[in-house]
Formats: sequence, C-alpha cells, structure tokens
Amino acid sequence: MMREKEPGRYTMLLFDVDNTLLNFDASEEEAFNSLLLHFGMEPEDRLLQEYHQINRSCWELFEEGKMEKEEVLLRRFELFFSRHNCQADGKEAELFYRERLGDSSVLIPGALELCRDLSREYALYIVTNGVAGTQYKRLESSGLNPYFKGIFVSEEAGSPKPQKEFFDYCFEQMRLLGVERPEERKREMLLIGDSLTSDMRGGENAGIDTCWYNPRGLSNDKGVSVSMEVSSYEEIREILLT
Repeated sequence: MMREKEPGRYTMLLFDVDNTLLNFDASEEEAFNSLLLHFGMEPEDRLLQEYHQINRSCWELFEEGKMEKEEVLLRRFELFFSRHNCQADGKEAELFYRERLGDSSVLIPGALELCRDLSREYALYIVTNGVAGTQYKRLESSGLNPYFKGIFVSEEAGSPKPQKEFFDYCFEQMRLLGVERPEERKREMLLIGDSLTSDMRGGENAGIDTCWYNPRGLSNDKGVSVSMEVSSYEEIREILLT
C-alpha cells in the first residue's frame, strides 16, 4: 500500500535501525553462533530458531512494559541454555554476545545511499530499542552516522519503543538539538521501520505517521494502524524523493 507524497508535509524522518537499515539477522546469527561455540555447543539452525523464539517473546514483554531490559538481556540466555542442560551464566553469556554483536554492522544493500539522498531534503533521526553502547558502535562502523542529526535509544530514554514515553524523550532531545516545538510538529514526522509491534504501534501511540518497511510481505496481524506500506527502498524513494 503506497500513498502519494504530500508536498511539504514531512520535514523529519524517524528511522528504526535493525532490519530497517542494518541486517540485524545476519549480525545476530554470527554473534549467537560464536556464543554457542564458547559454551561448547555446535551451531545449528534449529538452535538459532529456538533462541529467536525465546528472544522475541522476551523483547515483546519489554515493549509492553512487562519486563525490564536488564532482565531481557540475561533471561533469554538463561532460558535457552537451561533447555540444553548447560549451566551458562546469563551475565557472562550476555557480555560475550554483546561484544560480538557490537562488532557487526551489516548494511542492508542500498541503505547508505537511501539515507544519504534523503538527508539532502529531510532531517533524519534514529529511533531504536536496544543497548545504547552497542547501537552507537554499530551505527558508527556502518557509515550511517553522518546522515543523522540525532540517535535516540530506548536504554537512554528509560522506556522502550513503542511506549509514548519513549517518544516524549525523543521530542525533548530534538528540542535540545535545536528543533523548535517538536511535540507540536508531529504532522511533519514520518516513522519508518520494519516492526509492527515497536515501530508502527509506536507511531500510533505517539500520533506520528508511519511507513511499514515490509520486504518479506508479512501480513498485518497485530491490528496496528499503518499510514503506508512499502516493500523496498525504491518505494520509499518514490514517496519521498519524487
């Protein structure tokens, strides 16, 4: 579902990071397989898929405000390794995994060029869940940083995307960066991301238009309002740069 660009409507674009600009799946697989080897287990696709299910359920609880971030980071590994009778320490596993993940920043093909071109016409900002140090490190090594005027991470906000409090934090940071009355200029903002539960619902909670980046053609089974849907960067260009 595409919608024509309204001339002069948007001036600020809020981008998600993982699986919107950076290929988080590739980075995650590399870091997780290294973790398995560290604890004496052979990497297998079924183990990665099992971890995905555990990790996703924990982060969804975080997005709903039902689990603290630190609990997510430790609990996901404790749950996984306990299923395999491995007495892995959750904190040790998290630190090892976090270091490997921070060293990986795989760009989705075309992401750098898209952000470069969009930054010539719009003010770009990052809005992301995750650990601040890891996200900053990955963004810096990716080469994306020069195109963004601000990076807002849930860890520093003290609240996860999609919660309204996360976006209140973003608006305050934008104000400190020189944006006049950002909380009154939501009509000028468009949030672009791949997740229905954090990005699209976040935009809905904050009163911001949303663009669902959905290259896999998933169905909207969350009952979330989406302003527009695209399957490629080319469609984003058609909406915002033509």
